[in-house]
Amino acid sequence: MSQKTTKTIQRTILVFGGIAGLIVSVTMTVMMLIHKQNPASFDSGELVGYTSMLLSASLVLKRKEEKLVSVM
Repeated sequence: MSQKTTKTIQRTILVFGGIAGLIVSVTMTVMMLIHKQNPASFDSGELVGYTSMLLSASLVLKRKEEKLVSVM
């Protein structure tokens, strides 16, 4: 692989990984604030957490796929 391709791949990983991490972090912060106000509301926290991880991963993959298709 050329150095240009390597830098492009690294940049893509950092950008889309950052977006996914931001989505999961915001969801986790919101759930922590909700739990702090009402400890009984944490029953579905695990489900919300995993759902947000799957959602962020799928959104990132969808955007990446659209970007690849537009290049071809």
